[in-house]
Amino acid sequence: MALILALGFGRVTSNRIVIVGGGFGGLHLVRALERRLRPGEADVTLLDRNNYHLFTPLLYQVATGELPPHAVAYPLRQTIVREAKYRFVQTNVERIDLEAHAVDTADGRIPYDRLVLAAGSVTNDYGIPGVREHALGMKYLAEAQEVRRRILTSFERADVLPDPEGRRRLLTFIVIGAGPVGVELSASMRDLFDHSLRGSYANIDIDRDPSITLLDAGERVLATMDERLGRVAARRLEELRVDVRLRTPVSEVVDGAVRTKTGPELRASTIVWAGGVRDLARSAAGERTSGRGRHLPRGRAGRSPRHRRRRVRGMAGQTAGAAGAGRRSRGASARGESRPPHPRRADRTIRAQGQGRPRRARTHIGRSPAASLSVPDDAQGCRLCRLSCLDRLARELPDPAPRGAKPRKPADRVAPLLFHDTYGVEHSLA
Repeated sequence: MALILALGFGRVTSNRIVIVGGGFGGLHLVRALERRLRPGEADVTLLDRNNYHLFTPLLYQVATGELPPHAVAYPLRQTIVREAKYRFVQTNVERIDLEAHAVDTADGRIPYDRLVLAAGSVTNDYGIPGVREHALGMKYLAEAQEVRRRILTSFERADVLPDPEGRRRLLTFIVIGAGPVGVELSASMRDLFDHSLRGSYANIDIDRDPSITLLDAGERVLATMDERLGRVAARRLEELRVDVRLRTPVSEVVDGAVRTKTGPELRASTIVWAGGVRDLARSAAGERTSGRGRHLPRGRAGRSPRHRRRRVRGMAGQTAGAAGAGRRSRGASARGESRPPHPRRADRTIRAQGQGRPRRARTHIGRSPAASLSVPDDAQGCRLCRLSCLDRLARELPDPAPRGAKPRKPADRVAPLLFHDTYGVEHSLA
């Protein structure tokens, strides 16, 4: 989630805008400010711990070798410094001083008049013991690379083992979380086994030795999406020989095993946690702010509650609005960062505050029911949505073509819902 904290009322003598986070929210806001602000109207600085923007919706393809790491890491200085002519600082934010209007970083203090927290989200382990110590995450570039290294290492080690049972133990993979990340990763792993690795290991039977188990505590896969898309995904996972176990909450993750609340211990050589994310602003803003002893209030799932004019509830004189990834709306997935943010609302709020104008209340207008099937929530290029699945999915959807128009082909009907380009990255159905 991203919060715009505009401290104080009315006009400001100088307009120093500091944006924390170079994810979707921060990067889109920079683009919006570049278009709307006149040269010299504001001094914009973006802070991020990395010097690249990570395109997380395709991170699972790095984990399975379909994409190289540089394909999902875009240099921030290209957009911020060279194109927008703003300032970028690679640093860690340590504290926000609300009273002094300053951000304390590992490299010094940066003052501001307008502060945008678009720090994104972090992995949510829900307090389950052993997740951090014994499971691999799927949130950062280094984690995706480690998943890929672990998969290939398991195959190399299994190929030299004479014991068939030992090979199967090494080639047992468990993915926890049947949301978009877990579903995409499981499908892509099976595709890696069946195509890229088949025939490369003489002692491994690709059809029998490797196994993938997908665990989730919910009632169905892709629970945050439309039920019809969940049914298509479940059928496709079954075709890919992925063992899906629903209503199986995890109680603990230990070295080489997952303990559940409903059954026996499940052993695996590689355990990947794809159970969801939580808002980074909960810790970055709610627990590390100072100034008159005030903390940002927390709402459901650690998000700071806001009303329609983008003010943080409970903080008089401070305005807040959505500009980033952690926002959830109907049809959004558990990986909140991939739903398109709303930088236009954020930059309009900033301009209205600087000019002393009241900001118009926002009214959310939901998309059509078919949009809740849109895989751009998390899965551009998802293996589940190749043309074979598009045909089946299209039969369950009404044709949105105008009355009297020529009916469109199933793939043409569904593709705009699944693969519309939000971030300037080209996606292919091939």
